[in-house]
Amino acid sequence: LGVTALLRILVGVALRRRRYYTFCLVAAGLTCFDIPLGTALGVATLIVLLRPSTERLFSGLPPMPPLSPSPPSPPSLPVAPPPQPPAPGATA
Repeated sequence: LGVTALLRILVGVALRRRRYYTFCLVAAGLTCFDIPLGTALGVATLIVLLRPSTERLFSGLPPMPPLSPSPPSPPSLPVAPPPQPPAPGATA
């Protein structure tokens, strides 16, 4: 119990400092053996750590900008007013 608690504390410090990426991955994998709560936490940690944006954070690079949910719409063109009907009594 003491060794796993110390491991989780060290991983928490490493995650906060965004250092020791491989150590965090290994610790997340080992946490998966602690059924049932450890499995859920370990899998969730692995999912987050394996994201490309998380790897960038650990490498010291700035995070990638978020993807926009939809492409920007093209600029709207001015709309001409509809043609006016001829005045009554006007001949064409």
